[in-house]
Amino acid sequence: MTNKIQEKKEIFLNKKAEYDKIRQDDNKLYERLNIAEENIVSLQEEMDSLKQQRPAMLADNKDITALNKRLKAIEEEIEINKDTITGITDKRKSMHNPILNLRQEANKEFQNYIKEILTSIRKDYMKLAPKLAEVLKDYITLETMRDGDGTNYAYFGIQDINRLPNFDDERNPLFEYQYYRVAGENRDRVREKYDIPDYDMQRVRLTEYFND
Repeated sequence: MTNKIQEKKEIFLNKKAEYDKIRQDDNKLYERLNIAEENIVSLQEEMDSLKQQRPAMLADNKDITALNKRLKAIEEEIEINKDTITGITDKRKSMHNPILNLRQEANKEFQNYIKEILTSIRKDYMKLAPKLAEVLKDYITLETMRDGDGTNYAYFGIQDINRLPNFDDERNPLFEYQYYRVAGENRDRVREKYDIPDYDMQRVRLTEYFND
């Protein structure tokens, strides 16, 4: 890994850390929101149960002081949980656009990082491609020399080459241009080879932003 690639990687990782942090903060808020909602359901069930018990207790001339005290406490707890939901909802709303902005920035730095790797690979390719081109020209020429004015099976025709045959196993070419299949089958290997962090770009669409 060149110094420039490492530099781009560190820039990306720093931005990714910012994005991960704000996402973690948002997830924690979401968890607290769910807990508050669950609390309200539980408290409401307890309140309904106590209210159902009160008439019978009054009929039996039992002291309902503790029951009323608990009902009042439940009402307060429900209000606190409702306020918690309101506060968290507002806070998460205020965090929404900054989260998208950081994701956008992380995407940009990830692209810059990958572009730097691609630049390095292009240099490697230009070292190898001329030799490959020469071998292909040699092979085609030798085929025509072999066949003379007759015809025979040719591995390389006049059309654009989008396949590199495997002479050891003709059923499994070394390369076959099927864009998404190639990307899907090689993603893990490429990540490991170039030590690329696990990150998938998710483009930010303008429709995701909240309008002020």
